[in-house]
Amino acid sequence: MSSPGLLLRCAGCGTTLSPEAAAPFVCPNRGADDADHIIERQLTLPQSAGVIDEQATHPFMRYRARLSSFAVWQAAGRSAAAFDALVMALDDAVAAVDGRGFARSPWQPLTLAAMPEAASPTTSDWTVHAKLELHGVAGSHKARHLFGLMLWLRVQEALGRLPTRPNLAIASCGNAALAAAVVARAADWPISVFVPTDASAAVLQRLAALQAEIVVCERQPGVPGDPTVNRFREAVQAGALPFCCQGTDNGLTIEGGETLGWELAEHIAATGDLDTLWVQVGGGALGTGCWSGLQDAQSAGVIDGLPRLMTVQTRGAWPLGRAWLRAVGRLLGRPEVADLDLSSIDMEQIATTARDAQLYWQSSPTVSDLDLRQNWRQHMAPWPTTPHSVAHGILDDETYDGRRLVAAMLASGGWPVVASEDALTAAVDALNPPHPVTATGAAGFAGLLQVGQHADAAQLVGKRHAVLLTGIVRA
Repeated sequence: MSSPGLLLRCAGCGTTLSPEAAAPFVCPNRGADDADHIIERQLTLPQSAGVIDEQATHPFMRYRARLSSFAVWQAAGRSAAAFDALVMALDDAVAAVDGRGFARSPWQPLTLAAMPEAASPTTSDWTVHAKLELHGVAGSHKARHLFGLMLWLRVQEALGRLPTRPNLAIASCGNAALAAAVVARAADWPISVFVPTDASAAVLQRLAALQAEIVVCERQPGVPGDPTVNRFREAVQAGALPFCCQGTDNGLTIEGGETLGWELAEHIAATGDLDTLWVQVGGGALGTGCWSGLQDAQSAGVIDGLPRLMTVQTRGAWPLGRAWLRAVGRLLGRPEVADLDLSSIDMEQIATTARDAQLYWQSSPTVSDLDLRQNWRQHMAPWPTTPHSVAHGILDDETYDGRRLVAAMLASGGWPVVASEDALTAAVDALNPPHPVTATGAAGFAGLLQVGQHADAAQLVGKRHAVLLTGIVRA
């Protein structure tokens, strides 16, 4: 039986994969050309707020109608109550391993006026809300992505389409590895974790306690890309399942992050529209999941409009910013834009460039989006040097899920910000206490503070803002 309303399609070439397959994660044409061969889910549902189960508080029950796993479950004639029982059984197992299960995370205002050393006076009258992803499963948002993937695997297993349990695999320097190991241990599923040589002792100790196989990966001279990702992909080629937070390697991982976007939409509906959303970017799944969830919520009528999207990376590596510059240069026919240095560019210049790009995008959105999909690899490439920053968790060599973020910035008038080390440190100092967030998890806020020091910041980015605080400080 097919899954009504569910389509799994490659964004780059249009290839469709069967929802009845146990692992429809990657387009078979990936790597064949410059296209962004990422599998995306398309659901056809009533355009109404009924896509939210108002009686449920658990994110994967409240927004179950947006999950591919639920669509497949229903297509097989199974009930919503049975799906919820599957969710709660897995959630109880996660709580037994990690001490907590999943719940909607808090939405709290931040008082910039109380941060004189970190924020410019120009930001004193801004309204800033923070989505606090610090005290959830495994201490970050990453577990959302992986819980969604495990639900898919559990559904396929229950329907008899996954008779054996292949080893799971993930590449990560910290939070994603811990989240994957927690969810895998809860599901009693074997997992291999590929980590860099500088992974923290605390992370390695916790991974060992969770019975994950730890594979330390050294960077090889002359071999481009993240060595942990390279080894991870070798394991997948050998038969492991990609249990990761990169849509390039498992398109369904974005769904779990979309629950965060839906929560943001409900917060926005309750507290008022945003001018700007600031998102820290490493591999890009966090921002992509949030933006996709917000787009769905707008289509369903939960929110009226979308905020401007500002993405934040570090001076150590900003592959998404470079891809945005290349895309803008291509779309506007201004190749000199691709050579701009985001770490030193004047903000008025970048804001003007972003406005020009937005106007072009709005004039031909379908053509512009298709061009970006089919030529993505011309814009995104591994960062050429070994990156370093206090925000080490977002030093991905490339932004794997960057194409949809570039499109979101082009459509919304946002642009990529390269945060200085001083801004990253100031953000952490301003938030701790009461929020024990890492420089990685506070990088979006650092971008806001850095831009906020500009005299015309309110005119350029507005006064109503939201940030995501993800990644708790670990002992």
